[in-house]
Amino acid sequence: MKRVIMTMLVLVALASLTVSCQAKRIINQNGYIQTITIDKTDDPNQYFFGIMYAEPLAEGKAKSTYQGYKAHDFTEAYNHFTLQSRFALVVGHVRNIIISREIAESDVIKVISNLLFQPKFPLTSRILVYEGQAKDFLQQKEDLTDFHLYLLLEKLQKINDYSLSTVFNFVRDQQQLGIEPITSIVKLKNDAVIGGMSLFRGGKMIGIVPEKEVNYMLLLRNHSIKGAFYINENQLPGNEPIILDNAKSRRSIEVVHTAPVPKIIIRLHITSTLTTPMSETTPEDKISEALIQETLQRKFNQFVQSVQEKEADVIGVGMHVRNKMRYSEWNEAKWPKLFKNADIKCIVRYYKENEI
Repeated sequence: MKRVIMTMLVLVALASLTVSCQAKRIINQNGYIQTITIDKTDDPNQYFFGIMYAEPLAEGKAKSTYQGYKAHDFTEAYNHFTLQSRFALVVGHVRNIIISREIAESDVIKVISNLLFQPKFPLTSRILVYEGQAKDFLQQKEDLTDFHLYLLLEKLQKINDYSLSTVFNFVRDQQQLGIEPITSIVKLKNDAVIGGMSLFRGGKMIGIVPEKEVNYMLLLRNHSIKGAFYINENQLPGNEPIILDNAKSRRSIEVVHTAPVPKIIIRLHITSTLTTPMSETTPEDKISEALIQETLQRKFNQFVQSVQEKEADVIGVGMHVRNKMRYSEWNEAKWPKLFKNADIKCIVRYYKENEI
């Protein structure tokens, strides 16, 4: 009996070992695409697609491998890449899609649409806009465009409690009436870094939100969000900056009326800890809740005016206005002008949790 049990255990062990070796062999035969770059070419009907993936080495390590190809769409490029590599190229692990600003300002919707023709393409991939040629990233070491950039975006998502620039978010906001999509701006320095966000109107990039104003946009855009603010203005006591850490915001939008032009009130309830200036020239009692509240309200209203001038409703007030109208009254084509001329007022209520 013992011999039978021992024989069965040996057979099970051998079967497990065989499966493990087979699984390892299958994994080593795959090339997981983690970064895709897209640029325009001289041919208006073609794009330059680049891919980056890890190529397993015999000693158990991996090296970064990249390929580029001119094609009408990603499916055509993907078929070419498959013929050029001994690995089974997998798109389900794509982390970053980097597009040139030239693409973003013209036919970004077309490009994203043909990416999604791949049925296993992950909707959680991040879309990023680069000022120059996106293929420049393929010349960098892998962690610049892949893992480090991925970790940076994951960190920002955890800090703000908001998913930034994914394919899903972009397509959803593009299809949703009354809000425009946004994407992160990526830059190359010693590492890949984020430098502001792009504004879209009608599916085309029309401007950039500077880095220092991104949190104002995110708080106006989302019902609830976390963030931090660095406020440095001449109006502050002693010309010292105010630093608001761990800011939490609750936002509500009220549509007072829709005609002849919409009147909207955006209320923001913000709580945060306050890091007081490290200066003996500015008494702490001079930095009151009322002062911070007035400063924040002015900054929020300035940001709203700036996006109204660009006719880019990245705040999403159009969704609320549309819900107050009869179906026949809403006109998507006319909304950018209505948004520009709308009477939008931000009212901030600030509550200081403690001081450091």
